[in-house]
Amino acid sequence: MRLIGAICLLLAILAVAYFGPGGTVGAVMFSISPSLLTNLQIGIQRHLSPGLWSNIIHPLTLTPAWLPPLLAGVVFFLVGVGSQQRR
Repeated sequence: MRLIGAICLLLAILAVAYFGPGGTVGAVMFSISPSLLTNLQIGIQRHLSPGLWSNIIHPLTLTPAWLPPLLAGVVFFLVGVGSQQRR
C-alpha cells in the first residue's frame, strides 16, 4: 500500500511539473483526448443523469490536476503505515 501511495504522490508531483499548479483535471483529460470530456458529458447526461454531470462531475474537472493523486497517495500511504503497525 505504501508503494501505491508513493506512486500516487509521484504522479501529483509530475502533474504540477507538467501542467503547472493551476492545471485542472479537465485540462489533463483534454490533453489526453480532446473529445474525451465532450463524450463523457454526453454519456453521463444521456444515460445517467444531467444533474450528476452538472453538480458532481463537472466541478471535479475544475479541481487542480495534482489534488486527486495527492489525496489518493496520502490515503494509501497512511493505510500502508497503519497496516504495518498492526503486525
